[in-house]
Amino acid sequence: MSEAAVGRRPTSGPTAAGAVARAEWIGFLLFAPELALRRTRAEVTGVSAGALSRLPKGFTQILPGGVVPEGSRTVHVELDGALVRMLQSPDRHIVRGLPPAIVLGDPMRVRGALRGAFLAAPVRVGSREWKVTCPSAERSLAMAGLLRRVGIVSRPATTEKSPTVKVPFAEHSALIEIGVKLPSPPGSVRVKLATGQETLDVINARRRAEQEERTRRALILVGDTCPPALRQAGELRLLHPELSLEALGELMDPPATRHAVCGQLRRLHQMASRHQAS
Repeated sequence: MSEAAVGRRPTSGPTAAGAVARAEWIGFLLFAPELALRRTRAEVTGVSAGALSRLPKGFTQILPGGVVPEGSRTVHVELDGALVRMLQSPDRHIVRGLPPAIVLGDPMRVRGALRGAFLAAPVRVGSREWKVTCPSAERSLAMAGLLRRVGIVSRPATTEKSPTVKVPFAEHSALIEIGVKLPSPPGSVRVKLATGQETLDVINARRRAEQEERTRRALILVGDTCPPALRQAGELRLLHPELSLEALGELMDPPATRHAVCGQLRRLHQMASRHQAS
């Protein structure tokens, strides 16, 4: 790591580029194998100096001597105030999944968070997919939700000893497009990727991702004119993309049937279409 990177002090700025850069750091910190936060200092274990060197500069200060060359691979990072606020929940603990600014953010922030997450998270190559190890079940669900937002198929496995997100090799090109580089799949798989073959699961998952993005755009279009019930259904769909309509209905206040939730989402989309046409 260069001396310039070590000595650089945090800066702030409400630019779009700054928001994306902070999203990369949030993804990196929350998907590192171990993270501890003490005031404005983060202690990250299980990451490499090479991964740190690929992160945006200007919002953090890598403390001198923080990277241990061998063994624990621990780094101490001084964070700017905006990063600290994003990392913390209202009770001052580290957020369990991802902060709302990322989950509900624009596509550029989502891509940035994914780039950072894949830099930090351990990745294994399976027979048909990459297996990304996550620090918790909540974060495996959060990663799968971010991937879905950019149209990438994945499958969270939260019941395993180590929560993982499984990403099929067929998504190789889509990952490269957002700036994520993973270990090469086996040779026989690379041949299939070169011929453009996709599984039915991949096609269906892409369709679901398109529907999710449609809901996000609908909430933006209708704005303050959206009835509370429709807004609640849309926001719950975005916050919990892995849940069925029946499970979403149980989270509604008051609870609703899956048919009612489906109808609310349909009316939200129709309302957005009318706003766009007017």
